Amino acid sequence: MDDYVCGFSREAYTKIAKEGDMKWLKAELWKDSKWVTLLSTTFFAQAKVETQRWDKASHCRRPIPCSVALKKYNKMMGAVDAFNKQLAATCMQMGRCKQRFQRSLFLGWLLPSVGVLNVRIAFCELVTDIW
Repeated sequence: MDDYVCGFSREAYTKIAKEGDMKWLKAELWKDSKWVTLLSTTFFAQAKVETQRWDKASHCRRPIPCSVALKKYNKMMGAVDAFNKQLAATCMQMGRCKQRFQRSLFLGWLLPSVGVLNVRIAFCELVTDIW
């Protein structure tokens, strides 16, 4: 095993695929309010479902065909938006030095911010139950 300056060993990487091996990988680009890029290994490319989108011209929601991966993305994205909204309300910001390392990012910023938001949510539910 060779030693490298950055500390990664070559054995940690996966082997190159042999001839005839296949891995399904689907890349999809979707225009929402912003461009969304999806990269998936779990959903088939042929499966199609419909999602509801707001149409400005007709002022109503209309069905638009999309993939299963995009449908799951839209379903789960609401929780991320709610987390970001509540995180902005608590004024917790990530320091510049913590943007460089994933470990300090996870342990030094993400876990405390999730803890603060969980306490805030529990407190709000407790107050609404009492009143």
